[in-house]
Amino acid sequence: MGFWFWAVLILLLVVGLVALLFGLVPLKTPADWRRLPFLLLAAVLLLAMALVAGWMEAAPPQAGAPGAAPLPGGEDMEIRPLIGRLEAALKDRPDDAEGWRMLGWSRFQLADYAGAAAAYQKAAALQPTIAAHASAEGEALAMAAGGTITPDARRAFERARVLDAADVRARYYLALAREQAGDAGGAIADWQALLADAPAEAEWAAELRVMLAEKAAQYGVATDLPGSDLPGPDIATAEAVAALPAGEQQAMIARMVDGLDARLKANPQDLQGWERLIRARLVQGETQKAADAHARAKAAFAGQPDALQRLDAAAAR
Repeated sequence: MGFWFWAVLILLLVVGLVALLFGLVPLKTPADWRRLPFLLLAAVLLLAMALVAGWMEAAPPQAGAPGAAPLPGGEDMEIRPLIGRLEAALKDRPDDAEGWRMLGWSRFQLADYAGAAAAYQKAAALQPTIAAHASAEGEALAMAAGGTITPDARRAFERARVLDAADVRARYYLALAREQAGDAGGAIADWQALLADAPAEAEWAAELRVMLAEKAAQYGVATDLPGSDLPGPDIATAEAVAALPAGEQQAMIARMVDGLDARLKANPQDLQGWERLIRARLVQGETQKAADAHARAKAAFAGQPDALQRLDAAAAR
């Protein structure tokens, strides 16, 4: 109910109470006096209910509560009402680039990737110098295609790189495009460069590091990132591995790791080789073999504190 309804109701109750208290309402019989306490109690209760209802209607809704205005980035936001309000507002303000960006973000959260791409495209057209609009459009296009970097998505990412060479999203997906085109070595090199440029506080860096280790293991590509090394095939070898069926890929990678192990038995003073072997075993999930390699390496470098520290670091990673 509206504010004025409650205001009039409260006013009438107050007037009634005043009339009773000051004798403006006649109390002629004993029965009238006996009913007076109940009338007063009912009036007070109605007054209290009116005040509470009025306060509840006037109070601003809290974030996350039903009917509250959603806050972008909040954990309990209601996205669908936000989309409806944004769409209605953009009919009146079609040149609102920030509104289109928020609409794209909202649709993306609901997995409406085609709708998100269309909204981001509007934002990019209105603000063509902002790289984030273009890379967000590309991501939505890729997601709409099931993760495939389509030509339209690639063009959006390339526009973003022209505007901002450091755009993380564009760099990540352009590397993915290289992998999908068959250039696994180039993709891994690009992801490795992206990770090397990551700020220390970047939350996405840990996920990228894990993915990079998995890709290195999948394709048999050596990297210089701690925790993701495999014995060093060159890019041509990596591409040959990538062309094999999945089962044969893993078998070839395993043979390369075993070959490194055999070489270290013949030349146990290769410290870098031991580090790579330990890491490769860990990437492959062969924890017992990694522990065995660690023990043999420490025996080979007994009495050399610096070498032992590096071996322990490789095992800890």
